[in-house]
Amino acid sequence: MIACFECRNLTEFEQVSARRDARSISVTPAGLRPGPWTHNDERNPGIHCATCHRPVDADAATLGLVDNRVSFVAPENLDIEALASEMQGVRADAEWRRLDLPARDARYRDLRHDLSEPVGSALAAGGRAKLYVHQAEAIDAALDGSNVVQATSAGSGKSIGLIVPVLEHLVADQDATALLVYPLRALANDQLDSLSRYGGGSTWMSNSACDLQLTASSDPIRVARLDGSTSQGDRKEIRRRARLLVTTPDALHAVILRFGQHHYKDGTSWARFLSGLRVVVLDELHVYQGVFGSNVALVMRRLRRMAAYHGATPQFLAASATIGNPQELSQAVTGVSPFVCVDDDGSTRDHRIVLVCNPPVRSPGEAPLGPGVSHGSPGALGGGRPIDGPAVGRIAPQTIAIDLVAAALVSPTRHPVRTIAFSKSRNSVFQLNQRIQRELKRRGQGDLARTVKPYAATFLADDRQRIEGQLRDGTMLAVVSTNALELGIDIPDLSLAVLVGYPGQLSSFRQRAGRVGRRGPGLVVLVVGDDPLQQYIARNDDALRALLDAPPEDVVVNPEAQSLADRFGLAPAHEESDGISPEDARYFGWETVERWLGQTDPLSVRQVRGVDFYRLRKPAEWPQNLRSATSSDSYTVYAQSGRERTPVGVVDAATGPRDAFVPAVWTGPDGELYRVIDVLHQERSVICEGPLDLEYQTRGILVDRVTVLREHRGVEQTTTGPLAYGQFSIERFVVAYKKQHFSGAETNQDLEQPWPPVDFVTDGLRLEVDEERFDSDQERDECLKAVEHVLLSVAPVVVACDPADLESSRDRNVIYLYDSFGGGLRMSEPIFDRFAEVVALAHDVVATCPCATGCPSCVMLTRRPDSNVGLSKAGALTLLSALRRDA
Repeated sequence: MIACFECRNLTEFEQVSARRDARSISVTPAGLRPGPWTHNDERNPGIHCATCHRPVDADAATLGLVDNRVSFVAPENLDIEALASEMQGVRADAEWRRLDLPARDARYRDLRHDLSEPVGSALAAGGRAKLYVHQAEAIDAALDGSNVVQATSAGSGKSIGLIVPVLEHLVADQDATALLVYPLRALANDQLDSLSRYGGGSTWMSNSACDLQLTASSDPIRVARLDGSTSQGDRKEIRRRARLLVTTPDALHAVILRFGQHHYKDGTSWARFLSGLRVVVLDELHVYQGVFGSNVALVMRRLRRMAAYHGATPQFLAASATIGNPQELSQAVTGVSPFVCVDDDGSTRDHRIVLVCNPPVRSPGEAPLGPGVSHGSPGALGGGRPIDGPAVGRIAPQTIAIDLVAAALVSPTRHPVRTIAFSKSRNSVFQLNQRIQRELKRRGQGDLARTVKPYAATFLADDRQRIEGQLRDGTMLAVVSTNALELGIDIPDLSLAVLVGYPGQLSSFRQRAGRVGRRGPGLVVLVVGDDPLQQYIARNDDALRALLDAPPEDVVVNPEAQSLADRFGLAPAHEESDGISPEDARYFGWETVERWLGQTDPLSVRQVRGVDFYRLRKPAEWPQNLRSATSSDSYTVYAQSGRERTPVGVVDAATGPRDAFVPAVWTGPDGELYRVIDVLHQERSVICEGPLDLEYQTRGILVDRVTVLREHRGVEQTTTGPLAYGQFSIERFVVAYKKQHFSGAETNQDLEQPWPPVDFVTDGLRLEVDEERFDSDQERDECLKAVEHVLLSVAPVVVACDPADLESSRDRNVIYLYDSFGGGLRMSEPIFDRFAEVVALAHDVVATCPCATGCPSCVMLTRRPDSNVGLSKAGALTLLSALRRDA
């Protein structure tokens, strides 16, 4: 039995562990029910009363409340130099570079504004009364009534600058509401948990709602989370009572806005919440880029439109990682201006070490790869047959990562070090996680193997929440993740980050590196892959430092792209208000609205508060997926056993040619592997066998045929020829595929059954080179192919995008570099504007490579295994030198 004899509490208690984290303990008729370890707590270890917070005389062991979690090295006790030496010793055969990110002292500032008593007391109770410079500046600007964007480093405490103004609105006006939008459910879950710990505590009403009590005398604020996992009963209570709502753009799009004027049978509606909307928070703003960001920008315009319908004009507060254009991006995403930009980072930072690991070559003593051989593989295209001879190339980054993570967890001289590993795709995350677990079992550490888990945003809600809880409470010692954990989930005990490949963007690298060193020194190990940019970083001492010191990338969105404006702007807006009004031009632009008004029935006019709305003659399709560039048909994936077929997933028609050809290996929702045996286009079905135990994956090799439709920008003349930016028509074929073994080896194979070509319209850069520069067609082809490869490799450093978002092609004497999907986003336009920077980096990559005739470290590209023949390093260097002189 547990009892507090001070306040007579017999039901609710808290247990503080030796790690100084805490969990709730409920006394029920069925016995004690402990909750998950959820948050940091500076009280002495033991049992404490949840009401008066005094220690309770109770023995945890007798009560069965022993903390059985595996011990790990506390970040503040980590010997970072010893760990760095240990990691290098694990693979002494690799090439290592080191970069130190020194510690930084905090800088504080007082607020100009006086906070209300409840908010000020809540900050003080949480130890947050002392504010960093950027936090104070952001709060003051927000309380002045400005729209504000913070652009500071990961772990700098940007959330304080967002939440304090929100709480001030809610305390000052009991009818006020606020919306907090996070790009991933995991972030929304994490923020709800953080909010519940403000001030005097919270009373949880359900898994997705709590009453936040800032002080004992203040009115409670109902805080809730709305996403796809929120029950219908909880949604009813949210519509009725929630004042601070944490959600995702997807739920905002599909639930709040879609039914913003709907009256439910239970008597509730969104009118109360929307009419009181005073502030909208957009955290992790830099994530809203490309297709997703452009679609979210249209959702924000619809939110402003719906709020105005209910009489509200919300203020916008945003937070971003360090990017090149935070003000411009804030205005583009929200559609409002101006924004005050706060970027003077006053936060403290512990010492971090960055190690760059270049894996050893597979066959020591072999000459560098020459034209015709794909790096890291024994084969290149040649009728689909591997080239004979020994395997040449570097060991796969995944193999190195397995050794590093296993060594971090297993040591005879210390406890395990909590680790996060990042890999680029869901498929690779599953495989890397399984291989780490197998390695730990091989070392006789089966118990530790169970503390390593994968994580991806595509996990089911229950699985995500379970893993997030294990991350916070220390049950999980290592996690292997996609970029889903790159963002601001608070896991302060992480000390080691292993990056499997450079993520392609500086902002992404900074975010991943920022996951460690939150409560002590941290170590980041970047294991580079086989492409020119990553190899350039690996072989130059100052390359990574130069990238980190360079101007951050700009993030590109284009909500004015016609196809997206139609699908995610006007089409849902028409359904939400049963019509389109000329007044909508303030949100979507007159040109777009005028085009839609031309499709309406002039006799269908109806007036709402003096504004005319017109209905379309033919209803528009309401789009579902905010994160897709296309509205293409989906194919159902079936696993076939005998005559029976079981659905196991879906693939869309845009990515099907690359991922679901015959005999592709398709990865199921839980990481299981299937082999495609047939594609039935009329039935929209992909037929597979499996799941199978395979040691490889596949990826289609794309070839694009480019036709120039028109020029967007005036043609610029260089000494090598004209440079222009325009609109292209693309016909995309999948001509072969890569068989990617988990060991890192790759071979190229012929397709058994391809898909039909995919056609789309996109935008890109066109560089035409004067043919008189070359003595022969062969010289021209070898030079331009090499230049195309290196430009495609380095361009993502300038444009904040995933490398897969850009594609390139070549036609005789013209190089094309363009968005790899349709939609008119013009993500490649900054390459045209900053072409001189792209060329300078490309020149340095090629010039500093020690090879003689060209290799994967300079002009070969692993995503071009079909084209790594006939490359001229010397010709590329000559042409890039000429282009650099133009700059």
